Amino acid sequence: MRFFTELAACAFLAGKRNLSRESLGTDTMDGIDVIGTRETLTINAGVEGNSQPLSITEEFWYARDLEVNLSVTRRDPREGTVVIHVIDLSRSEPDPSLFQIPANFLVEDHRRSAKSEN
Repeated sequence: MRFFTELAACAFLAGKRNLSRESLGTDTMDGIDVIGTRETLTINAGVEGNSQPLSITEEFWYARDLEVNLSVTRRDPREGTVVIHVIDLSRSEPDPSLFQIPANFLVEDHRRSAKSEN
C-alpha cells in the first residue's frame, strides 16, 4: 500500500473521472497507531447518466505494524455508506489445536514422481 502525505490528484478515462488523495494524518485505534488517507473519486456529469458530478469518498485507517486497514468508510450517493471496522483484535498466538490435522484425516499423495514418468 502506498501512503500519500500530500494532496495527489489525477484524471483518467479521458478526463471523465478524477481521483484525489489526501492525508488525514495519524491517530490511534484501540492503542494501535494508524495512518489515515481519504480518496475522493469524482465522476463528471453525463458520464453515467448523471446530471451532476458524483463524488465517492473512501477513508482508510491503516496500521503499518499489522499491514491492514483497521477502518474503511465508503460513501457513495448511489449505494449509501459502508463502514468496515476491525474489532476484537488479538495479537496473542492462536491456539495450536486450530492447526492440527484431525486424527481420522488421511493424506493421499496422487502426484507422479519423476522416476515413474521416465
